[in-house]
Amino acid sequence: MLTPKFTVSQDDAFVIVFMKTPFIKTSELEYYIEEKEFKFYAKPYFLKLNFPHQITENGKEELKYDISTGEIAIKLPKFNTGQFFEDLDLLTKLLPNQTLPEKKLIEVLGNEQIPSETQESINWEEHRESDTFDWSLPADDIVQLTTSTTATYGFNQQFSGLGSHIKSVAQNILDIDDLDNSTVQSRRDERTMKENLKFDIDYYLGDFHEDEEIQRLISYKPFFYGLLKKQQQSKNSSEPFTVTFTEQEQEKMRRLKNQDYVLIHEQATYLGLIDLIYAYCYNHRITESENTVESAWCIAKLSCLISSFEHPSTVKSLLTSLYRRSLCYPLYRNFALAEKIHADTTIIFKLGKRMILKCLLEIKELFDFGGEEGLHVFNRVWVDDYCCWVMNASDKILISLASELNHTTILKSDLNFDLEEIERLSLEEPDEPTLPINSESESANDTDDSSEEDSSDSSEEEAEDEEMQVSLSDSMKKMSLEEELNVLINGKKEKTTNSATDLVIVKDDLEEDEESKDGVADIFRVGSEGIGKEETPKKPLIQMLD
Repeated sequence: MLTPKFTVSQDDAFVIVFMKTPFIKTSELEYYIEEKEFKFYAKPYFLKLNFPHQITENGKEELKYDISTGEIAIKLPKFNTGQFFEDLDLLTKLLPNQTLPEKKLIEVLGNEQIPSETQESINWEEHRESDTFDWSLPADDIVQLTTSTTATYGFNQQFSGLGSHIKSVAQNILDIDDLDNSTVQSRRDERTMKENLKFDIDYYLGDFHEDEEIQRLISYKPFFYGLLKKQQQSKNSSEPFTVTFTEQEQEKMRRLKNQDYVLIHEQATYLGLIDLIYAYCYNHRITESENTVESAWCIAKLSCLISSFEHPSTVKSLLTSLYRRSLCYPLYRNFALAEKIHADTTIIFKLGKRMILKCLLEIKELFDFGGEEGLHVFNRVWVDDYCCWVMNASDKILISLASELNHTTILKSDLNFDLEEIERLSLEEPDEPTLPINSESESANDTDDSSEEDSSDSSEEEAEDEEMQVSLSDSMKKMSLEEELNVLINGKKEKTTNSATDLVIVKDDLEEDEESKDGVADIFRVGSEGIGKEETPKKPLIQMLD
């Protein structure tokens, strides 16, 4: 049988059920009214609804069928005229309850009979919701109610043995290596460790200094800001403001299974809503309400419940974890942006459970069809049950939780990332390097000294060269004097008569030997034909040369 598309409305006297049932035979159409229950049948469609208050069959009921559109409208008289029926827009609540029978917490093994009067059962009524919680007090640890050593997790701790499957289909999301053998504290410690390893100082400083795009995202106003304004204006109006659902959202609610939940730990369940809504708000703001192929991954990775199967303890500790993850994993990692997401989350809680349900339905849609494979498993473990349960959540508790969110402040020092010190160091101007300047001056002085030494050495070499040139010039002068002496002695200048090579030997240093200045240098002219001269020198000169 098929469940038809349906919606429900009301007036003072009737509850009106609208259904879309094309291609039916009106002759086979039937419906029944019994106290709070309504049944409709027209092959191949069947619908059963349970209303919060009693309806009656008094002859005023009315049915209209539009053949062209295939729509049926049935008016069901209220038992008490003027009575208001709550939550008729939450379609899942009207569907038949499909809660599975509770498993026995104690199973008797053996043939020994135990009297029924001695058997004790847990009074689950004590775990039903109260008017409010003291959110400043930490939530109690989860009590394992079975003898199994396998860890329990998920919504209301009702799942176990799925760790390997979740790891295989969503390995890039799950941060817990061995989920089935973990504890609440071990999961928390592993999550914190991986966040510390993932935090990137350079990435954070890049978004801290170059934040033009982030400031634009912070200034963006999501649609629920307008809803909050309408809600505040309706307080002075006779008609209270109510968040409405689109046709697509109504279809999603019709597909959900209506269940009753006996919560093991109610406070932690309410805190889990903060985790999911914060992740939703982050994605909604950075995409400006236009989801991308990365939206499903972003929500799943940012959520502590989904990525680490966290058991929330307090509002402050949960927000601290969400702030930390927002600075470690997503595209934009900015503390001011994290604070803005905190404010968005508070607004959604102020709008009530219908606004929260709209967000959860969008998360469910993204996990099923958002482009990231394997995330549908988190709908089974978390989101589907949250969508069903939040329809029955206490409005008073949600209001008190919104107030606690509004008054909770997260500081940079709470994140244990040393953000203030990192920002301070990045903003400081570097000091003028004194040591390098001194070293440069010393090196300059050393260069000057070395240049002076080089110049002095070069000047000394130049002086030596000048002295050598002077000595050479003096020797040349002395040579000319010797020639003149030969002229004086021989009466004229000697001339060589052959082309033999001349060899000049200077026996003594003319500069140091003062006697050589007055004497005659020994000059030998050696040739192939001996010594040829125009005139024979006198004997005293020859003796002196010998």
